[in-house]
Amino acid sequence: MSSSSFILHDELLRLQQEEGNSYYIPNEVAIQGKTKGELTRYLYDITDRIEVASDNIIDPLVFDKIRSFLKNFQHLSKEIASKLMDSLLSGLK
Repeated sequence: MSSSSFILHDELLRLQQEEGNSYYIPNEVAIQGKTKGELTRYLYDITDRIEVASDNIIDPLVFDKIRSFLKNFQHLSKEIASKLMDSLLSGLK
């Protein structure tokens, strides 16, 4: 992902203008309908990659997997949402 391909301001505007489900994520992973175990495996993969090197957040597959979770945040259980936030915060250390 190049630094010019994602501009937070533009993405937030797009997200507000489009219906949530039409917001396009190039490498989106399906979140709805997945089991708690499947979602946990996705999160462990994200966490492992970020803990190895926080720069991995810009890997398109990792970044889009995180965006997929955030796009569907309202559908996550409290436990999965908490694990997602832990994963994101671990990358900020």
